[in-house]
Amino acid sequence: MKRIIAPLVVLLLLLVPSSSRCDVFVMKNGQVIEGKLKSYDPLKKTFTIIVDEKGTTKTLKENDLKKSFPGKTSWERRAEFKAQYEKSKKPQVKATWESHQSLGKWCAGHLLPDKRDEHFRTARTLRVEKLVNDIAAGKIRPEDETDQRLKIAKWLEKDLGLFSEAKEEYVIAYGIKRVLLGDDTTPDLYYRLGKWCEEVELDDLALAGYESALALNPRHSQAKAAATKIKTSGAYMLRSLVDHYDKTARAWHITVTIEEKVDKKFIETWREKIQFLSDYIWNITEGQFFIATCEIEDDASDGKIIVEKGKLNWGGMDNEQGTGVLAYCAAAGSPGWEVHCPGLAGVSVLAHEIFHGVFGLPDEYYQSPMCECVMRSAPNPQRLCSAPNHIGGGTNRGPPGSEGKDCWQIIKDRPEFKGTPSQPNKSWVWNEGGPDKQAQNPKNSSGHAEGPRNPGGILRWQKLEVKEPPKTVFQILDK
Repeated sequence: MKRIIAPLVVLLLLLVPSSSRCDVFVMKNGQVIEGKLKSYDPLKKTFTIIVDEKGTTKTLKENDLKKSFPGKTSWERRAEFKAQYEKSKKPQVKATWESHQSLGKWCAGHLLPDKRDEHFRTARTLRVEKLVNDIAAGKIRPEDETDQRLKIAKWLEKDLGLFSEAKEEYVIAYGIKRVLLGDDTTPDLYYRLGKWCEEVELDDLALAGYESALALNPRHSQAKAAATKIKTSGAYMLRSLVDHYDKTARAWHITVTIEEKVDKKFIETWREKIQFLSDYIWNITEGQFFIATCEIEDDASDGKIIVEKGKLNWGGMDNEQGTGVLAYCAAAGSPGWEVHCPGLAGVSVLAHEIFHGVFGLPDEYYQSPMCECVMRSAPNPQRLCSAPNHIGGGTNRGPPGSEGKDCWQIIKDRPEFKGTPSQPNKSWVWNEGGPDKQAQNPKNSSGHAEGPRNPGGILRWQKLEVKEPPKTVFQILDK
C-alpha cells in the first residue's frame, strides 16, 4: 500500500542474470511475488524468476513491475533453519515435555511448522505419561486426575494452539468425572455432571448433561433452568456464532511475528493493534469477518503478518517517516499470503494489506478519481466498494475472474466462504449515520492519517444482539 501524497516509486531494472540473486517483486497491480531472478530478456523486456524450491519459473513483464526488494527466499531460509535443527537443536532435546515444548516453539519461529506440531504433540504425550505415572506412584490421587487433565487441555489450547488435542483432553476429563460420580444413570447424576462441567467452563458438555437429565425426567426443574440459562446466555451464543463463522472461514486465525527480540511493551502495543484491526474488519464487513485467534511471537520469521527486522520504529517500508510503500502483501489471494510491514504500521494500512491476502482484492488507487474504498491509497476510508459506488479503470488487477468487479462482489465470489457473505447484510443494523458517515481520525504514531472510520453497527444473530465486535483470543510467545 502507498500513500496518496507519495512520489512515484522508481522502477528497478534487474539486469544481472544471476540465479543466486533473491528478490521480492512488487507488481503494479498490488501482487507481491518472492523469487530468484533467473534471466532477463532485453528484447521481450521480461524477467524469468524461480518461485519455489522445485525450480518452477514464472515470467514477468518489465512494464508490470513496480519495485523489488533484495533478500533470501522463504524456502532458502527454511532450508537453513532445517539444517540448524538437524545439526544442533534436535540432538539436544531431552525426553521431557518441557524440552519438546521449547523446541516446538523454536521451530514455530523458524519456518518449520511441521516440526513444531511434531514436538508439541510429543510434549502432550510425555506430559500425559507423566501424569499417569505420578498417579501410579501415588504422587497424585486418582480423584484429582480430572483437574490435571483440565490443566493439560488448557495448556494445549492456550500455549500450544493444539485445539483438537485440547478437545480430546476435555472429553477425557469429562469421562473420568462421569466414572467418579458412580454407575447410576439417574437425572440427578446427569444434573450434577452438568453442574461440574459448567463450573470448569465446559458449557457444551454441561448442556449435554442437563439435556440427558431432562431426557430421563422432563420435569427436572433444576436441569431445565440450567439448560435455559446456558442457551440464552450471551457468552454461549457468542461462542456459537464464532463456531458458525469458523466453519465458513470467516473467523480468522493469524500469527504475527516480529523479526527481532522486543520488550513486552512493544508486544502489548501490537496486541492492542490486532484487536483494533479485528474490530475494523468486523465493522467494515458488516459483522461478517473478524480475527478469532492471534499468536504473537518475537525473534521469529514465519507468520501471516511479519514486522520486519530493523523497522520497529518505522512508519513505512523504506523510511521512518512513512512515505512511499507503507506495507505490502505477498502471494495475495492464496493460502500462503503474507503481510510485511514496519512496527508503526497503521490499522487501516494493515486492513488494506490483509484484504489483499485473504480476499485477493486489487488496489483501487490507479483510477482517476480513486475509488472511495479501503483499497485506495492512504488515508483510506473504512468501507468496501460495491456495484453502485465502484469506480473502474486504471491498471489494477485482482485474481482471475475478478476483472471489472467491485470489492464486495470479489469477496462474495470467493469459494471458501461457501456463499455466506452478503452486502448489504440483512442481519446488520448500522449505528447512527450509516456507512456513509465517516468520522476523521487523528494521525497514528507513524505520523500519517489513519483514515476515516464508519460508525459501526449491531449484528442480530439468532436471539442475540451483538453490539460489540467479538474479542480476539491471544497467545503471546515472547522469548
